Amino acid sequence: MPPRTLQQVGLVEKPFVVTEHRAYAYWCDECQAVHYAPFPDEVRAGGLLDALKNLFDTIHQRDRMTARGFARALKAAKRKVLEAATRRVPAHADAQTLAKRMRENGEAYFTFVTTPGVEPTNNVAEQALRFVVIDRRITQGTRGERGRRWCERIWSVVATCAQQGRSVYQFLVEAVHAHFAGARAPSLLPSSP
Repeated sequence: MPPRTLQQVGLVEKPFVVTEHRAYAYWCDECQAVHYAPFPDEVRAGGLLDALKNLFDTIHQRDRMTARGFARALKAAKRKVLEAATRRVPAHADAQTLAKRMRENGEAYFTFVTTPGVEPTNNVAEQALRFVVIDRRITQGTRGERGRRWCERIWSVVATCAQQGRSVYQFLVEAVHAHFAGARAPSLLPSSP
């Protein structure tokens, strides 16, 4: 297996010097996996991390800048991150995949920085779907179309009530009462302020 390679270019008085660092692969009999020797900290610090550190330094200095100055600094920091993630990318498949994602959707990765209320992770969506995944794993799902439709609807009720801080049980009681009374079913839409 070929080693992982990291090259660094340093400017000197006379042309330049290219230093190549290699992290050789080795097989671990204990965990049955291939591992690479780590690069020294001073070598790793010369890669994509500098651009990310600069981005977060800019974000942390927001209060000390004018709105225009912050926008300019943020734009420059984002550009550096995108350049570091898309130029001189190692031939490794994972690195190439990341570079492709950054080229295609790079700007979208910064939405959480520039848009108040947008989380940097998708934890809310993952938490909303977690119970569905657990339920499907335990029950093995349903085989029929009617069962799938029921599951879709009840899972929507559970997730929506949880997001709104409402009782699923109370919602279902109201829905059943409305059905038998011929009344209008309760709404899952959030109440307007």
